[in-house]
Amino acid sequence: MINYTFTSVFMPFFKDFLHIKETMGFGITKIEYIFKEFDLFFSKEGVISPTVTKELIAKWRESRINDSERTLYDKWSILSQFTRYMCHIGYPCYVPRMPRKKDWNYVPYIFTHTQMLDIFNAADSLRMPYFLPYSKQFSIPVLLRTLYATGMRVGEAISLKNEDIDLEKNLILIRKTKNQRQRIVPITVSLKEVLAQYISYRNKMPLENIENKNTTFFIAPDGSVLSKSAIGTWFRKILKKCKIPYVGGNHGPRIHDISYPN
Repeated sequence: MINYTFTSVFMPFFKDFLHIKETMGFGITKIEYIFKEFDLFFSKEGVISPTVTKELIAKWRESRINDSERTLYDKWSILSQFTRYMCHIGYPCYVPRMPRKKDWNYVPYIFTHTQMLDIFNAADSLRMPYFLPYSKQFSIPVLLRTLYATGMRVGEAISLKNEDIDLEKNLILIRKTKNQRQRIVPITVSLKEVLAQYISYRNKMPLENIENKNTTFFIAPDGSVLSKSAIGTWFRKILKKCKIPYVGGNHGPRIHDISYPN
């Protein structure tokens, strides 16, 4: 849970909605952050009745000038679900229409096979001027290869536990997926070699419970888990070494583009 206390008139309804989602098995962290934004907005607007009007939604939308279409889509989705919930429990609210995904203007960057080889080589050649136990660099080479070979998302990869990697059956079980549905992806021969090598080096580190089945699979030398922001930082360094221009502003190339079909 995030460190925030709801203060608007919608506070009890936000909490109930989050409880329902969590009970259903959904991750609620993203929803909490979106609700935080709405809570601050409703408080600023002085809303005293638990009713979401069309005019209120329009005013909120006008304030989101820096949000990408993808980010807005996620917020529209949660807002639509929440207002439907409010209507269901007896509080009439305007339910906004969802924007069409086909209207998104983001075009994924398609890496060539040569570029991917350059990226892997650049990741392998990364060096630190001095040892930093919390540096995520240790797992970056194998993480990039895992994303490329399996097509999984970054969030799915960094959530993997030791028990999710089965080198005997050549399978990876992804538990924390975007749609809350577990799925299994195969491990190729080349990826199996990479994962086995990573495990052999990782398990030599003097960390408690390093081989425990519930221990996070991708870690830093001090045992800390990887974050999306840290991975993004290293990925941009690799792009620079490969002389692949990074535009930024959600225009890529993004780490997610590695998983996109090449």
